Amino acid sequence: MKDLYSFDLTEKEHNDYYQEVIKAYVKAFNRVGLEVKVVEASGGVFTPNFSHEFQVLTPVGEDEIIYCESCDFAQNREINKEEEGTNCPRCGNTLKVSNGIEVGNIFHYGTDYSEKMGLFINDEKGGKKPVIVGAYGWGVSRVMGTLVEVFSDERGIIWPEAVAPFLVHLVGLDLDEKSVMDEAERVYKLLQAEGVEVLFDDRVGVSPGEKFADADLIGVPYRVVISKKTQGKIEVKKRGEKETKFLKFEEFLNLIKS
Repeated sequence: MKDLYSFDLTEKEHNDYYQEVIKAYVKAFNRVGLEVKVVEASGGVFTPNFSHEFQVLTPVGEDEIIYCESCDFAQNREINKEEEGTNCPRCGNTLKVSNGIEVGNIFHYGTDYSEKMGLFINDEKGGKKPVIVGAYGWGVSRVMGTLVEVFSDERGIIWPEAVAPFLVHLVGLDLDEKSVMDEAERVYKLLQAEGVEVLFDDRVGVSPGEKFADADLIGVPYRVVISKKTQGKIEVKKRGEKETKFLKFEEFLNLIKS
């Protein structure tokens, strides 16, 4: 987890910061490719107050979420047992139910923990006052697992570019011929010189089918092939798409940098 804690003097300061964290977390999840719902949930063992979960709606999720598509109402079914098709308590439209994967959660701790730990401040009148605590968690490992669940097909992973371990998977074929190996190594070094993160499959004696299957399984956004038939160009295929293009190196560089 990426954990964050806030310590405030007033409920207003706490609530304002809490809402800022919600906006920042939603933006961060969107940047890595995940669309999330902010879902009301129980505080569990941590607090008697309501918490909020960041849920990715997907059939493989372990949670059940009841939500409205017309407004921001969304609750975990652990605290709301209403059936799908009933009216939304916030806007009156029809509620839906979906499974979801929790990728983050945030809590109003109030003053429970600060009182237990003796975390007090002196207010403007000189009196002791417990601080108001908030806790905010972003599930790094859960996000990775959720991305694999959401962005994959029967052949393997399809990493979003923002979180891919490499941008380019360079696949060399016919590498037992020196001219092809030299060209593949040249392209590899050129990509590195341009600051492109590239994984180079330079295995000799491995079939094209095996190399392509491995590339699909790993799921790097762009597969680039150098072989006897490319002849000065590179064969480019975006993971998740069927179309293959033959491009000059400069054309490919412009493509990935745009």
